[in-house]
Amino acid sequence: MKVSRRIISIRYFFGRVQTNGAFLKILGVIFLATFMINFNHITAHADTISQPSLNVKDGVLYGFSDDQTQHIGATVVVPNNVTSIANTAFYNQGIGRVDFSAATKLKSIGDFAFAKNHLSTVNYPNLNDNNLGWYIFYDNDINVVTFADGVTHINDGAFAKNPNLTAVNLPSTITAIGDWSFAGDRLSTIDLTTIKHTNDLNVGSGAFYGNQASRVAVLPNNELNNSGNRPIRWYGYETFGQNTGQANLIASQYALKHQNYSTGTTGSINTADSFTYDSQNLSTITGVKSGITTLGKTIVIPDNVTKIADNAFKSLGIVAVDFSKAVGLKQIGNFAFYDNQISNTLTLPNCLNSDISSIGWYAFASNNISKINWPNNGITALNDFAFSSNQLTDINLPNTLQSIGDGTFLDNHIKDVELPSSLQRVGSGCFASNSFDQQRSILLTNAVNQMDSEKNLSAVLYPFGVTIAQSNSQIKNRFMEMPNGEWQYLDSSGLPLTGQQIIDGHKYYFNTDGTQVKGYSVTFKDGSVHQFDINSGDELN
Repeated sequence: MKVSRRIISIRYFFGRVQTNGAFLKILGVIFLATFMINFNHITAHADTISQPSLNVKDGVLYGFSDDQTQHIGATVVVPNNVTSIANTAFYNQGIGRVDFSAATKLKSIGDFAFAKNHLSTVNYPNLNDNNLGWYIFYDNDINVVTFADGVTHINDGAFAKNPNLTAVNLPSTITAIGDWSFAGDRLSTIDLTTIKHTNDLNVGSGAFYGNQASRVAVLPNNELNNSGNRPIRWYGYETFGQNTGQANLIASQYALKHQNYSTGTTGSINTADSFTYDSQNLSTITGVKSGITTLGKTIVIPDNVTKIADNAFKSLGIVAVDFSKAVGLKQIGNFAFYDNQISNTLTLPNCLNSDISSIGWYAFASNNISKINWPNNGITALNDFAFSSNQLTDINLPNTLQSIGDGTFLDNHIKDVELPSSLQRVGSGCFASNSFDQQRSILLTNAVNQMDSEKNLSAVLYPFGVTIAQSNSQIKNRFMEMPNGEWQYLDSSGLPLTGQQIIDGHKYYFNTDGTQVKGYSVTFKDGSVHQFDINSGDELN
């Protein structure tokens, strides 16, 4: 039952109170509820709170229609007239349950739509991959996940940072598991063998990172599909990273690796007619003409090129790329130079776009680059995994940089980095698997967590490869103020306490995410209501 904040007129009820003893009891309940609400908002379990009214316009669900910033424990039943749920629709609202059973017309769910709440059970809907946003159920209290019939894709970050999630049964229909989809959970076993053994399968970078799992079971490679071919399997960087025991062995075995190329013959591919181009746009270069040997060669980008297409020079065994003639180049596509032997210094041209479109995902990943000369173009953003798995030992980031993507410099040999003051976001796993010492990693992780983008919309996991336990390991047995002003108490292992606790003779209560309850009440499962002081957090008598 949801009791709204209203002024109750005793005069209106007076006559009924005199003639109806039962009504007197009702009035008493209303009076108590009003007192509790004036103390502050009530925290209750999801099954005790009805759904607040929703803001739906032209089939798009934007969230709740009232002006409240929190709806603790509320249930969201997605109506059958909703076709789309907007980005951040219910982000950080404190909701306790979401029900898609009536949403028969639902076609898409936006980024962070249900992130940072108190959901405990979730049914993942069967929607087109392109219509599912990132980090949909990130940072909740999920302990049970079920999947709608026919689900083939689990999108990036979908269930990341759900520390109560200890097991998941993946559907047989799965063909893709996104980057960081289950990162930061507590899966004890990662079992992919529930997936149909003849399926193609793409498992993204960091998909199961930091679970502390002791066992990983992957799909066998000896079964042929209906076409008589071996299924295509792809495992990203650090897919099973930061786990334990046998899982660590699997993580190493299935880590994304460079090909082992032979030496080849040195020389350059430097004439415009040596390349192929997009028939619809001849300034877009798409690769090297068939029959031209690329192993050991340097690619010289011609001066007429404005864009390098996705996958253009992927896995060709080239040793260098020369942009000196490419005075009009604006974009380098996804995987454009992925998995080669590009070594030493990479010099990027000044003519590149300054925004995220300049360098695509994995553009230079899996090479041997030891140094990057950045373009002098006011570059503001670097894309996901763009320079991952190289030989970088240090990196001087441009002072115009505002955003670095997920895994951008993952799996290098970087020992330290200075984050420019212009920087607003550092992506998940951005500098993971490098050579930072733990103390420096913790310091840099804390700096990232205090960036404005993280306070307003938090979804960064292990930017420097430090797990939650490691990042808190230096602070034990004391209260710690978080960047958003809330408080936690870290135990002897450096982990946040949860639930009802007695510390130094004082009774406190901590939410499932470790934040201390202050200035409002909590209804326990036995129905008892407990109030906590707004300043100290002490339980009030």
